[in-house]
Amino acid sequence: MTFAWPSKSQRPTVFGILNVTPDSFSDGGNFFSTEEAIAQAGRMISEGADAIDVGGESTRPGAKPVSAREELKRVLPVIRGIRSRWSDISISIDTVKAEVARAALAEGASIVNDVSGMSLDPEMARVCAEAGCSVVLMHSRGTVADMASYDNAVYGNDPVGEIVAELEESVQTAQRGGIHPGRIALDPGIGFSKRTGHSLAVLVELPRIVALGYPVFVGASRRSWNLSGRNDARSRIDLERRPRHDHRWSQRRRVFCRRANFSRSSCPRKPACPRCRVGSDSRGVRAPRGMIRTAFPGTCLRGRWCGVRATKRASR
Repeated sequence: MTFAWPSKSQRPTVFGILNVTPDSFSDGGNFFSTEEAIAQAGRMISEGADAIDVGGESTRPGAKPVSAREELKRVLPVIRGIRSRWSDISISIDTVKAEVARAALAEGASIVNDVSGMSLDPEMARVCAEAGCSVVLMHSRGTVADMASYDNAVYGNDPVGEIVAELEESVQTAQRGGIHPGRIALDPGIGFSKRTGHSLAVLVELPRIVALGYPVFVGASRRSWNLSGRNDARSRIDLERRPRHDHRWSQRRRVFCRRANFSRSSCPRKPACPRCRVGSDSRGVRAPRGMIRTAFPGTCLRGRWCGVRATKRASR
């Protein structure tokens, strides 16, 4: 089946990420068997996914590259299983190898998600052009083994400008290989070859990437950096399964006081949480005058500050 990127008037397309690997950073090994992977695809489809992105090679920091043969052994049975059960769902193959992309497209995939931006395999553009598939060109630097590390996260005064320029180079590579511009989407590569500040800058200045005129593919969930204070993706997933308010972990909550000494980790006034009345640490986040800004970091699965609110300071 063919796939077309949505227009601006349509709602965004939601991709469910399916890692058929033993070592991916958040779910490595959970769906390594074909049966488990297909079952997980079904769960994501039932929860509203429009497409399933299947990957057989981990890009976590320090990951070891796998051969095309091993990658095909992992992903092809899963793609066949998804296509046989859900004929109308779009399937994306996450790979940097033209050989893997060709085989996956023959089995029913309609999108190639190349996390190298077509920089690692010179045959990738030609294979995608011949198949007439849609492509995602992600920004990264280096190889599969180090693109998710900080080894290449060196930028000047305008990191987003450099990322835009490198994405334009990927677009030119794709078009020289014969890929139609209407089949291209861009991914700024949140967390890939970027420090936390670089990734946040990309999110803030996302309109600069949108201005290139291509659909933008953003994968910001379960990255090693986040606003929850927890760097391990698995621990953030565990927090999602807990009740929104639980006194047993109220000590992890932080109350932000405008009078706090921001060079220290605790607030001199030790304000109490207005919900559970337990005093906790303060971090340097300012609140309106006379208010206490409270946050419950990690309560949202996707790293959002879903519990942030401002409450009037209790009279002394």
